[in-house]
Amino acid sequence: MKKILKDLQAGAADPNGAKVYWLNGMGGTGKTTILYSFTKILEKGKQLGANYFCSHMSPLCRDPKNIVPNLAFQLSQYSQPFRSQLCQIIEQKPQASKLEIKTQFKFLLHDSLQQIKDSMPLGVVIVVDALDECTNGYIFIETLLGMTFDLPVKFLLSSCPEPSIEKRMQRPYFSPSVLHLHNIEESIVSADIKLYLLHL
Repeated sequence: MKKILKDLQAGAADPNGAKVYWLNGMGGTGKTTILYSFTKILEKGKQLGANYFCSHMSPLCRDPKNIVPNLAFQLSQYSQPFRSQLCQIIEQKPQASKLEIKTQFKFLLHDSLQQIKDSMPLGVVIVVDALDECTNGYIFIETLLGMTFDLPVKFLLSSCPEPSIEKRMQRPYFSPSVLHLHNIEESIVSADIKLYLLHL
């Protein structure tokens, strides 16, 4: 896990690196464990803009329409300039959080981030875990891939390699950074998970 975390840190710090990182692997390969550990590293370095952990066990956490409003709220707590821009947009578009995901993303994240890009610190990351546990989580991914190339933040996503998600990640016009956890030796993954649990 240490190497993966170092690679993620390097990606976050690289201003010319990919805007979207996709951590994918079959169930049990340690995706959530890695992202939880990485959010702690980001928090310590004041680089965690927002995070959202999806879950099919909760109606709220499996609805993709809840992702963007939650991320926008957390980012408003992280950045005062973003908060000011977001408040202006919400005054103009009070129903923005109720709209379809692409429109949510434009009003609640994209437009505000565009306005304050010069004041956003380098290396800020937004983390979204287990998108495959969202109903039609690929809609969020499709929106993200089309609207992040000019934003001053990076996104780290995780999911199982479902066809609907994998298909979008492999589109030729966008090149996210991809890490396939199921290609990592199983004994290494198991040892990392055990080590993490022992230190909870």
